[in-house]
Amino acid sequence: MLFLLVRPASVLGFQQAGVIWEVPQTTAEVNAQINRFQELGIKYIELRHPVETELIEQLSAYDFQIYIRSSQQYLSLTDLDERRTQLADFYSDFIARYATFPKVTKIGIFSNSITSDNHLIQSVDVLLNDLAISFNTDTYYYQNNRWWDFEEPGRAFAIFFPDADNEYQPTDLSRLNHLFDSLTESGDASLVFMESSWLLSALENYPELAHSLAYLHQNGDWLLPLPQHQQRSPQTSWTVFFLLAMWIILAVHLWLVPSYRNFINRYFGAHAFWVEDILQFRERSSVSGFILVLQHALFGGMVFYLMVRTFMGPVGVDAFFYHYPLLGITGASYLTFFILGSAIIFLSQLIALAWIYFTTDILHHPSQVLNIYTGVFHLDFVIVTLMVVAFIGSLPWYLIFTCGILYALIWYLAFNVATFDVSQNMIQKRGSYLFYTIGLHFIISVAALMLILVYTDIAEVLKLALSV
Repeated sequence: MLFLLVRPASVLGFQQAGVIWEVPQTTAEVNAQINRFQELGIKYIELRHPVETELIEQLSAYDFQIYIRSSQQYLSLTDLDERRTQLADFYSDFIARYATFPKVTKIGIFSNSITSDNHLIQSVDVLLNDLAISFNTDTYYYQNNRWWDFEEPGRAFAIFFPDADNEYQPTDLSRLNHLFDSLTESGDASLVFMESSWLLSALENYPELAHSLAYLHQNGDWLLPLPQHQQRSPQTSWTVFFLLAMWIILAVHLWLVPSYRNFINRYFGAHAFWVEDILQFRERSSVSGFILVLQHALFGGMVFYLMVRTFMGPVGVDAFFYHYPLLGITGASYLTFFILGSAIIFLSQLIALAWIYFTTDILHHPSQVLNIYTGVFHLDFVIVTLMVVAFIGSLPWYLIFTCGILYALIWYLAFNVATFDVSQNMIQKRGSYLFYTIGLHFIISVAALMLILVYTDIAEVLKLALSV
C-alpha cells in the first residue's frame, strides 16, 4: 500500500479529538469502548440526554471531560412562547440531573434552532436565569456542525466531522485530514468531534488512524499517513433518468402524432392563429393537453426537489418535518418534497382548468381548455433540463434558483395567459371576465399568501430549515 505523509506546516492551537458516543447495550461493550477511547487519547465525550447516573460515575473515573446535550432541537421563537412553561420544567430537571457531577464540564441547551439573530439565544438565556436552580456548569448549543459557547454565541469551540450515515468510507480519511489542516490554518475551533460508530469502523478498516489520534493527544498536532486514493465509481442521479423519461415521452408523442410538432410551432410562432383554431374547435385532441398537465406536475415536483436539495441540508429537512410531521408522506426525506410538489402543482392545475371552463360560454369542450391552458408548459422541458444540468454539474446555486423562479412564473402565469387568450374573441363583458379570472386570481393569491404568513409559522420554520 502506498502512503502519502501529510503534516500541517504550523500549529496555531492545541488540537484535540472527541467522540459523540452512542452508548452500547451491553456492559461488556460499554467497558470495551471506554477503554478503547482511553487508549486513543480521547479526552472529550458527548452524550445525549438522558444518561444514566451509573454511566456518568463510571466515566468520571477516567480522564474524560463529559458533555451532555439535551433533547431539545429545532426550536423557534414561536415554540418558546407556546411551550415556555414546559421548557422551564424540562431545563430545571435536566440541569439538576447533571450539574452536580464535576466531570460534566458542559451542558448542551439545544440543537439546530433559529440562532441567526440571537433572539432565541437571549430568550432562552432569560428562561434559564428565571429557573429556581443555580449551577456553575458551562452551557453550549449545537448549530451547523459546530458547538457554540452559550455565553459567547459568536465563539465556536468545537466542530463536527460529518460522515456518511456513520459508515466509514475510504475517502473519509482525506476529508478528515483536510478538516484538521483547515483548522490549523484558520485558527478555528480546536476540538473535533466524531461519531463513535464511525470512529470504531474507521479504526477497524484503517488501524493507522489509532496512532494519529494518540499522537494528536500527546502533541496537539495532526499527522496521518493516507492510503493511496481510490476512485469511487460515479453514480448517476435518478434525476437524470427522470429527465430522460420526460424527453422520451415527448419524442414518442411527436412520432405518434405528426401534427403535434405543428401544434408547438404555431403556439410560439403564430400564437394568435393558434388561439383562433382552439376557440373554433379545429384542434380537437385532448391527449397533448392531458400529457402536459401530468408532465408539468412532475416537473414541478422535480423543481421542488432540486430547490430543497440545493438550499436545505438533511438537518433542515428533519427540522421542517419535525414541525410539519403530517406532510412527511415518505418520512423526513428529500423525496417527500418531490411528491408534495407534484401534488400541489397537479391540484392547482385542476382548479385552474375548472375555473377557465366554468367562467365562460365560449369554450364548449374540455379539450379546448386543456390545450389553451397547457401550451406554455412546453417551456418546462428547457427550464428543468437546465436545472438538472446545473445540479448534476455542481454549478453555482443561483442558476438553479433562477430556473426555479422561471418555472414558478410559468406555473402562476399560465392561468392568466390562458384566460387572456380566451377573452380575445369576446365582444361583450370582456372586462368583467378578465376581472373574475386574472384579477380575482391575483387577489386570491395575495390574500392566501398573507393569511399563510400571518396565521401560520411557515416563514419561521422555513427560516429554521434553511439555516441549519
